[in-house]
Amino acid sequence: MEKVALITASSPDSVMNGTVVEIRKIAGFSEEQWLTWIQVGGVTREEQRPLKQVRLEHLVPWNRPFRFFASKLGDACLRSVWTRIAGRRVAELCQSRGVARIWAFAEQTVPMVAMHAARMAGLALHVTVHDHPFRVYQLYPDRPAWYWQNVEKDCIAMLRAADSVDVVSRAFVGYVRQYTDCPVSLYVPRMPAVAEGERRGESSRKPALPPCQASAGGDAKFAKENKFRIGFNGCMHTDMEELVVFLKWLERIGGDYEFHVFGPGAVLPSAIPMMEQMGKVVRYGYQPDYERIDTLAEMEAFYLGAWFSTNKDLTVRYSFPSKVAVVLAAGVPLICHGPDYWEVVMWLKEIKFGVWIDNIDARTIPPDLERFVKDRDFRLQYAKGVKEVFEKYFRMPDNPLERKLPWESLEE
Repeated sequence: MEKVALITASSPDSVMNGTVVEIRKIAGFSEEQWLTWIQVGGVTREEQRPLKQVRLEHLVPWNRPFRFFASKLGDACLRSVWTRIAGRRVAELCQSRGVARIWAFAEQTVPMVAMHAARMAGLALHVTVHDHPFRVYQLYPDRPAWYWQNVEKDCIAMLRAADSVDVVSRAFVGYVRQYTDCPVSLYVPRMPAVAEGERRGESSRKPALPPCQASAGGDAKFAKENKFRIGFNGCMHTDMEELVVFLKWLERIGGDYEFHVFGPGAVLPSAIPMMEQMGKVVRYGYQPDYERIDTLAEMEAFYLGAWFSTNKDLTVRYSFPSKVAVVLAAGVPLICHGPDYWEVVMWLKEIKFGVWIDNIDARTIPPDLERFVKDRDFRLQYAKGVKEVFEKYFRMPDNPLERKLPWESLEE
């Protein structure tokens, strides 16, 4: 297996960054120490090393005084000097480790560092773009527009220098192809089947048949229950407006609800009091994927929302939440609440693995949502779609030798 240097702004022990979670799954393919994880940024402490296959390196920090002058003066020369210095250090690291390829994520100062390193070391460069580079400006408008415009310019320069690229949404493929003639592939987050986790002994209990898949004569555990268990992620790509409208719909439909909230987040905590008035609320901290799948398997559905605001359309249009693969691995249908240009909706139109709600009008309850909540046999139709889409697109091959890195599928 060829040795690879991964350049990213995130640490390998991050549990909130979906991209990092995906890399950890990829890095576990082999017992060989083939991946050198190079973190770009002002890191002052030694991070945990969750994988013995990973060698972690920290670069010269993009320190506060340097960053302060760059932001005040607006001088691109300072960024250029730092990225060249860092790029040279990466090139030297790659040469000393016998690295054959650089794998870079299009985020923050990574693009230019990776591009300079690849040129200096004469190595192949693969670029992964999991979000539109300019979308962060939409989420954090307090930062100057020129800063994020420079980030986007850096990413475009890296795309032009790349030998291969993978992106997380089909809509983004067209954007990337404006700037590069190299092969562009679609990255789909994958999960092992639940049974694989059980074979490894990682799961302490075997999940029951998900209630969404249990008809009236099905799983005895849920046969006499009318409880509607719904999962939420604490970190959501939606505002309180969308979430409150959805909860009001549930309140008007009526039922015995249990709200299961996974992980921390900025938007959801303010909705907890409303949930507590409607039913029981169960909160979870960080869970490894195999534990979360176990827990999710007892849900009737999982709510996934997206912004309707045009001010945040880039994130909705070009990103794809990696948590979708985890939910599908648990066999649970999604309630997708977002506009028609959302990447998740594009998948939903192909295979019906959940209910799609395309409005935020609290006055009218969406008919499909009401039927979904009240009719278990109706939910069973979507459960079949969940199984189909997971097996077709999102299931990770059981045999590690069949699992491929993003550029390997392009080279076949």
